[in-house]
Amino acid sequence: MPYTPEYRRELMPPISGGEPEREKKGKFPLQSTHIEGVSLKVDKDKEVDILKKTVETLYEVGKEFTSADFGQKGLGKERGTKRKTIVEIAKDHENLRGLVSEVDDWEITITPKIKREWNRKVLQESLGILYSSLTREDYTAKINIPQGAVTTTGEVIDREKVRHTVREALRGLGLEDSDISAIMKEEISMRLDEDELRQAVAEGRAKLPEEAVKEEIITWTVKANKLVR
Repeated sequence: MPYTPEYRRELMPPISGGEPEREKKGKFPLQSTHIEGVSLKVDKDKEVDILKKTVETLYEVGKEFTSADFGQKGLGKERGTKRKTIVEIAKDHENLRGLVSEVDDWEITITPKIKREWNRKVLQESLGILYSSLTREDYTAKINIPQGAVTTTGEVIDREKVRHTVREALRGLGLEDSDISAIMKEEISMRLDEDELRQAVAEGRAKLPEEAVKEEIITWTVKANKLVR
């Protein structure tokens, strides 16, 4: 099933103390299955509601994926297909983060990562004075001008001054404003410190309305490792 907005926020949870008293593999607690020696990796304080048949499929696919990942001859082409199946199962089970097979001496870790496109105007309005400390901006007009760049004489390059100067130069060549807009591409790209933002929200120093996010894209990493005894 698709990820809910509430769960997307859980992918970047606020810092909290205390560890669950459950067996763990790496940073993930383990959830036992009906297959002896095989456990699921799950999110902290979560349980995965999963059918036995699905666990069996995940285990069988996991065996083939790890064999391919560990470089066994003739299995390299299978890796992509098995990875796709593993990711599809993870998408349908929100809290699933991998599989551990003690009997086969391997583990698989499934990690979702969210890439967000932010609404710059909404962020400016909601963060207020914090905006400048949490973000970095680049102004682009044929060239990339980092915010706060300084000239050799010590002058700060102000993007609005650059924009005005470029437009005035083009007007001096006889171009109308409509022509300038047609040939001059301008944009401001923003880089946001999401860790600092999450901390500020958790501490009540900032609010983040839902409309601050234009788009979210979830990518997946599937990694196999041999168990260390």
